[in-house]
Amino acid sequence: MRFVLIFIFVALPCLDTYGITKVYNIIDRKLKIHTYEPLTVDQKKKIEKKIDQILDVLNEYDSSTFISRFNNLEKNSEVSAPDIFVDAYKVLNDFNKIQR
Repeated sequence: MRFVLIFIFVALPCLDTYGITKVYNIIDRKLKIHTYEPLTVDQKKKIEKKIDQILDVLNEYDSSTFISRFNNLEKNSEVSAPDIFVDAYKVLNDFNKIQR
């Protein structure tokens, strides 16, 4: 039984190394892309572009990003920002029902 447990703990991390792994660092976490074939230059550029777009949206120090505006809305109002978004969604949903 010990042999089986030791085998599981030793073999499982090794099984994660199949294919080609590309690691991207996003917000102190890792994004790993596993492929069986090497990525083409176009695929690499598209991945980098998408990651840059995600990081641009999540940058809380840039005043024009969504996260920064959301945080400022939270700081400068008595109503919580999630409540405003939920209420806006409900209004749009009701409007769509009325339009039908």
